[in-house]
Amino acid sequence: MRPVALAVLALAFAILALATPAQAGGCINESKPIEGTSPDVRIDKCQFMAGVLRVTVGTTVRWTNDDVFPHEISGIGWGRTQSTLTTGGVYAHTFTEVGIFPYTCPLHPGMSAVVFVGGISAPASQQNTIATRIDTAPQGPAPKSQDGPWSALALVGIAVAGVAGFTAGHRTRAS
Repeated sequence: MRPVALAVLALAFAILALATPAQAGGCINESKPIEGTSPDVRIDKCQFMAGVLRVTVGTTVRWTNDDVFPHEISGIGWGRTQSTLTTGGVYAHTFTEVGIFPYTCPLHPGMSAVVFVGGISAPASQQNTIATRIDTAPQGPAPKSQDGPWSALALVGIAVAGVAGFTAGHRTRAS
């Protein structure tokens, strides 16, 4: 009976481990991007500060994680952190060419920003593009998932079944 109890307990831990990433790392950014020119970008409250950065060619930009959550910098076509930045962690990249360099935190969907290098600006916006719709986007957090209570209830049920199986196996051996 003991192998069954261990299997149920292992299943409960596996479900718990797999359910955690579905919550987007617990990180919800409710703010509009801030524009700036300082090469020191703070990461705080699931936001890159500045979210729109303008620097000159040759500037080394440093990202410092001041958040309680771990983050990564993943440049689209230009760079990536070698490991996760925990609180106080720093990543730096020197921009040697004029261009537009978007990046994101792959751990937290929707957490993204852009670096404009040189005198370049955003392309002229066209109707129905994301640039023309950013001000009309919802400003509040996404609605909470309805799966949360059911997931918690299922985990509690699995844990109770695991404990019951373990206890039954222990009593059977003791008899």
